[in-house]
Amino acid sequence: MTTPEYPKQVNGIVVERFGDWHNAKIGTLPLRPLKSGEVLIKCEAAALNFQDLLIIEGKYQFKPAIPFISGSDVAGRIIAVGPGVEQFSVGQRIAALVQIGGFAEYSIAPFGRYFSIPDEIDFAKAAACTSIFATVVVALTIRGQLRAGERILVTGAAGGVGIAAVQYARQIGAEVVALVS
Repeated sequence: MTTPEYPKQVNGIVVERFGDWHNAKIGTLPLRPLKSGEVLIKCEAAALNFQDLLIIEGKYQFKPAIPFISGSDVAGRIIAVGPGVEQFSVGQRIAALVQIGGFAEYSIAPFGRYFSIPDEIDFAKAAACTSIFATVVVALTIRGQLRAGERILVTGAAGGVGIAAVQYARQIGAEVVALVS
């Protein structure tokens, strides 16, 4: 596979001021060079999550510099690798939690926030799992220390994080009680 020329700009959904997501528009912004450990992804799919709307509204725990391209979760193929990237290569299928820049044709993923995906998982499913399952793993096993054989109540079990929590808890052997409204 040949490496394409590194793009100088990127088209995507641009936020020029915090507020209603309806004010975001399709536009073009410069694409910065890759830093150590980063990869450039040709985006094939992106997922829309509640955090994306909060970031656009300026209500999330961090505020990116204006203007920015919104979107947190992407999946696609690596088209360039930054200095120090050794375990990933151009052409590799990955999903990534980019936090901003996901609703674009190209996204930069920071080290530790991208992972390979097998060929049998399509890009849309991979993008949809990124921040959702990261949230679930942290909440249930790191913070909650859930173990096999324990019982867990998952409130909001019909939403994205709730569905993932039910799946993950069952996968590690917990008994799940799901609550929906």
